[in-house]
Order: sequence, then C-alpha cells, then structure tokens
Amino acid sequence: MIYTSGTEGRPKGVTYSRGALEDGVHKYLARLPMTADDVALIAAPITRPMALRTQLLPLLYAGGSVSLLPSFKVDTYVAALTHGSAKTILALLPSALQAVLNHPRIDQCNFAGVRSVIVGGDHVAKELHERAKQILGIELTEQYGSSETGPITLNPPFGRKKPGSAGLPMYGVAVCVVNDAGHHLPNGVSGNIVVQSEYAMSDYWNDTALTRKTIKRGFVQTGDLGKFDEDGYLWVNGRKKDVIIRGGSNISPGEVEFALRRHVAVQDASVVGVAHEDLGQEVRAFVTVKESVVEQDLLDFARGQLAEYMVPARIYIVDSLPLKGAGKIDRSRLRLRAETGCMDL
Repeated sequence: MIYTSGTEGRPKGVTYSRGALEDGVHKYLARLPMTADDVALIAAPITRPMALRTQLLPLLYAGGSVSLLPSFKVDTYVAALTHGSAKTILALLPSALQAVLNHPRIDQCNFAGVRSVIVGGDHVAKELHERAKQILGIELTEQYGSSETGPITLNPPFGRKKPGSAGLPMYGVAVCVVNDAGHHLPNGVSGNIVVQSEYAMSDYWNDTALTRKTIKRGFVQTGDLGKFDEDGYLWVNGRKKDVIIRGGSNISPGEVEFALRRHVAVQDASVVGVAHEDLGQEVRAFVTVKESVVEQDLLDFARGQLAEYMVPARIYIVDSLPLKGAGKIDRSRLRLRAETGCMDL
C-alpha cells in the first residue's frame, strides 16, 4: 500500500498486488535499462512512487546499488554527489534539481558517471533543461506518473526527447485523452487523461466509493488534463480541479503558463483563477523573470499568443513561486495572494 502525498487533502491508501509491482519493474526496465554497475541516489521516502517504482525496485532487481538519504536537503545531496561511489541515476522534482544545480559547491560534484537524470512531479522549465545539460552533460528525462498508476509516460531516455512534454506511454500502458463523456479526443485537443495497465492500483484502502469514482471501465481517472501531439508525445496541462471557468469558457492554466514561458524574460509561470462578480472567474498569473520586464509588456505578449478570453487580467512579477510539501507549486497560496493582494502570504 502506497499513500498519496496528501497535498490535496487527507492521504489515501493506494493498494497494489505483488504482481502489479513486479510487472511495473519489468516494464520500467524495458524503457530504462539498468545494470549491476548502476548506482542510484535516492533522497525521497522509498514509500513514494518515484523513489520506489522508478529507482529502488528496478535497480535492485537489476543487481545495482542504491544510496539512501533520510530526506532531501540540498547540502546533504550535494555532499553525496561529491563523496562515495559515483552515482549513475538521479531522480528529483524540478524544484529540488534547481536547488542542486544552483548550489555553490556544484562544481565539486562528480557527474562523470551520471547517465540518466529523471525529473517529474511538476513542470520543468526550459532554463532548467539548459542548465542541467550544461552542468551534467546530458539531457534531462521527463517522466509523468501518479501514486495510483505508477509511471505513465517517459521521454525516451536515450532517444528523441521533447522538453516540456511528459514523453511517450510506458510499455503495457494504455494512455487516453477523453472528454467528459469518455469519448476519445484527437491529437492536439486537450482532455482528461485516463490510464489502464497491469501495474496500476487495485483500489483505495477501505474506500469503495472513491475507488468506483476513480476506476471507470477499467481506466484510472488521473484528474489531469493533457493532449497528445502528432508524434504521440503527451503534454500535461495540469489538474482538472485547477481549470478556470471564465464567462462559461474553460481555461487550462497549463496552456496559459506555456504561452507566458515563451517570453524571453520569463523564467517560470503559474496561473490561477479568482472569483469575479460577472464572469465567475478571471485569470491571474504569477511569473518569475530572468531579466527586467514590466507587466504591460507581458500582457501584450500574452494577447499575441492566446485567445482574448485566456489572457490574464493581471500578471504579478515575483521573486519566487511558493512550494508545498511535495515540492510542487502551491497554487492555493498564489490564489490567496491574488484574492487579497498581499504578496507576503
């Protein structure tokens, strides 16, 4: 049983059969081969899916070694990369990897043996891709999954990657993008991401009602929105619960964020919806920047990229975006800041 992170409420127990975990190990190794010479550095609880199902179990099955840290602390992580056996496989959330790459002792780390760096759990900024390649000498491998499904998609570890995408479906995993009625949507059209595989969850512990709500016709409802491109790569647009309904039109925060990140001055972006008396909700955006820019320039740029109804009413330029326990952007706090006008919350 794996417990969800609890960032959206009380943690839920997700049950798996032994066969499901075994099948997940075989399927993962088919996409990312590991050997007895590999060493993984794990800085997350091994009860978490990313550590357990993409590092610990596959690598031990292959006969390799793991180096365990009690938790992620950037100084400890950098020290582990500086001393001891050379690490070959790393896996981190984007925010954690950013902290590692910005560490003052990063030049002392031994990256000579690193052949794969997995990142997942949140959006990976273009600048993080570029800085990682500059320092590590290899491209990042983006991955998408959940507590309920295990790994869903992976950018080819040693093939064509599309930075910003979640990659191609794992072997043995049926990934579909459907509308609310369950009908499949064509490439390029955003919808609900649903998943079916032999290594997905069995049910939620002691919660039959939630299990029936989550598993429909054999497919796990991820609660995420996304679309496939013409090459079969999945692009995740965020959580369905974060969709902004403005004047009857649905707006995916991920699509607005993607557009804002294309501005040369923008480093990262996060979009939320706030209550509006006439429209129901309106779009507000928070961005961090790498060079000086004013809000009006960003608004003008957004109008050239987006339909008018998707353009943010306000764009706040901030020093950093708040993170919650799992290392993901805290949209609830951003929403509170937009509603109150207090940027210190």
